[in-house]
Amino acid sequence: MMNRTIAYVPSDNDVGVPVVIYRRVVEGLVEGNHWSDPPPHLADDLKSIKKALKGHFYNCQSRRCCYCSIELPNHGASIYLDHVISRRDRPDFMLSLNNLGAACGPCNGSKSAKPVLIEGLDVAGVVNVPMDSGAYILVHPQLDEWADHFELDEFSRIRKTTDKGGKTIEMCGIDKLNAARLSDHFASRDRAEVVKVITKVGSYKQRARKQRAIQLLRDLAYRGSDKARVAVARIEMEVI
Repeated sequence: MMNRTIAYVPSDNDVGVPVVIYRRVVEGLVEGNHWSDPPPHLADDLKSIKKALKGHFYNCQSRRCCYCSIELPNHGASIYLDHVISRRDRPDFMLSLNNLGAACGPCNGSKSAKPVLIEGLDVAGVVNVPMDSGAYILVHPQLDEWADHFELDEFSRIRKTTDKGGKTIEMCGIDKLNAARLSDHFASRDRAEVVKVITKVGSYKQRARKQRAIQLLRDLAYRGSDKARVAVARIEMEVI
């Protein structure tokens, strides 16, 4: 299992921050913007906690983004602490370990503050961070097994195997990563254009427009490898 359920308040040994300091910071961060602009008397402690949490989740998640599973660099600036339920909606969950995960920049930025709870569950009404996987519309970093919701195809694209997996791909912008992995088989000079076309073609409503996009990819594929032409055939099958 890639991730494990983790208690709300860590012990001294969990993340390397004394409980008394952790609790004091939790109690002092009462607004969503305190994550990036904390009260001055908490700034140093929050910085230390963030560093400790990044290391903690980096290790717990086997060095992988909790959403797309790409391997994260061992560098704090490249690891983002994602709030499953956004800190804008629930600042009181800001440092709850049950509401955090280590994510890559693209997944963290795409997911942002999007709603994650199922219809009918009021984010303002829950008392604690929901610990039931069924409460979430996306794959939860700690409550779900990544491999239960995704698989990799022959192009290393992340493909959904459940509706929750599909929703995670949509919310976290993982289609862009999938497009980039397909583009690896095209000529280097064409890859940016290939990513642009692949990420848009599925949204086109008119069949003729889709066919023009596929033809462009087909033309570009002849400057790439044999697998580029196979990739175009697969995309055509998926979108037309």
